[in-house]
Amino acid sequence: MNIINHCQGILSQLLQTAAIYRARRRSRQALLALSDDLLKDIGLTRAQAKAEGAKVFWQQRAASEKAKQDKLEQTANYTRRQRADNC
Repeated sequence: MNIINHCQGILSQLLQTAAIYRARRRSRQALLALSDDLLKDIGLTRAQAKAEGAKVFWQQRAASEKAKQDKLEQTANYTRRQRADNC
């Protein structure tokens, strides 16, 4: 019984890690899709967006960039909603 619990724990951790990696990939793709005006609104340059977008999915962003990333995700979600409303 103990080995089953251990395996379930490992599987759970793997699934959580995979979800984090997918979220990073989606967020970096969304960042690269933003216009220069939207990037400017969140305080990023195109070069900064490209640098972040070029990172592989397992690389974390710096802690100081977390607030910018959070704002980016909000902006990307807003942009997606606007596009969906226009369709």
